[in-house]
Amino acid sequence: MKRLAKIKPIYLVAPEKFSFIENPDQFSEFLIQVHEALGERKSIEVDHEKVTLQTPEALTAFLSVLADPRYKDTLHQGFIPKDPLQRKMFLDSGLCEYLKIPNQLRPPSPSGNIQKRKNYKVSPKTAYELKQFAMMRLYGADRAYPPLYRTFIELMANTHNHAGGSSDNKERWFASAYCQAEHGKTCFTFVDNGVGIFKSVSETMGILRKMAVKLGITDNIDFLRNLLNGKLKSRTGMENRGKGIPMINQLAENRKIENLVVITNDVWANVSSGEFRRLAKGFSGTLWYWEVKRQAVNS
Repeated sequence: MKRLAKIKPIYLVAPEKFSFIENPDQFSEFLIQVHEALGERKSIEVDHEKVTLQTPEALTAFLSVLADPRYKDTLHQGFIPKDPLQRKMFLDSGLCEYLKIPNQLRPPSPSGNIQKRKNYKVSPKTAYELKQFAMMRLYGADRAYPPLYRTFIELMANTHNHAGGSSDNKERWFASAYCQAEHGKTCFTFVDNGVGIFKSVSETMGILRKMAVKLGITDNIDFLRNLLNGKLKSRTGMENRGKGIPMINQLAENRKIENLVVITNDVWANVSSGEFRRLAKGFSGTLWYWEVKRQAVNS
């Protein structure tokens, strides 16, 4: 590690709008630069000083790259946002556990608005803890909310199954909950840095892709639309396979979860608003973002 410390780091500037949802092309290009630098076993220095806007899914995506076991022998350092609100959110995210900041600055303890977890497998305990965290912040007491728990379990299962191969190939996922009690909502992110939905080697996804080709669906945007609405699953006759993603989409349609966004490979999709677009720079993994609002739990 001492030898690595002597290597001049690659200097990267974080996008001023540090958001995968609001600035997808620039942010995905930034992640590619980070992956490339760390993949070459280079140290990086990331400058966030001019960041004027951050969203929680972007912070979680960036953190998941820095914490990736493939890059454990690299060094990460950088500068945090100058803007007070952005600085607070940055420090709350836990990024300083992986990104060394100047010695003269001692980051304050996180305020408790962000909770994060990581794992390789389906973890009911984690799903419960993130649900409990959200309810405690929104209500001051825990409440049952099955739609949130089910969403986490389905996404964990998808990541675990889609990696394929031996257990050594299972992808680590990251999940976070960012509470905005003043706005009556909690923002959730689930991300893995695997191969993405369209390049999954799982048996189920392989069958769905073959069915899509038979139906004349060759575009990834159309594939994702049909995957979300359950049309591909219904055509295969596989009642016990491929149910998770349509179920999550149904929860969004029923507004049990809101502002559902999916980003994978070359597709960016705001599922709740019906906006689908192609990314100029691809994202090798899969990111899910959604919100739970206080009124949804009360209904």
